[in-house]
Amino acid sequence: MGSSGNIARFLFVLSLLLVNLLGQFYFKYSIYEIPLSEINFFYLGNIFNILLSLLILLGAIILYVFNRGYEVREFSVFTTILILTISSYFIGYVLVTANYEPLNSYILGLPSRRVYLAIIFLVNLSLHYYMLAYIWVFYLGGKVRDQ
Repeated sequence: MGSSGNIARFLFVLSLLLVNLLGQFYFKYSIYEIPLSEINFFYLGNIFNILLSLLILLGAIILYVFNRGYEVREFSVFTTILILTISSYFIGYVLVTANYEPLNSYILGLPSRRVYLAIIFLVNLSLHYYMLAYIWVFYLGGKVRDQ
């Protein structure tokens, strides 16, 4: 793929990373009905989410710059993981807002909605860790193409 194709891939990955971070904050605060204007970026969880996203973003930029673009495999992994994480926010939002009766039940004494949301958060965090490991192990593992 030509240079313009690689730039398009890079911009697409960056836009998905940005949508992912914004979606993460929106989802996290909307399920607890906290206005976005009350986001405190100094809470430990928010700092952690921002640092994790920045490490992924930095790794994606470094891979792009030092590899002179993304290969199809790298691009596929990035987009697949990011689309899964963004989709998980949507699924979680539907779980919170749906008036589906089985969601009002209890699992081990806990409201089932909270259990499902916790699972979504864990899956999402696992996907972030996978992407972080993929980027940094790929880069630091010496698999950067020869320049």
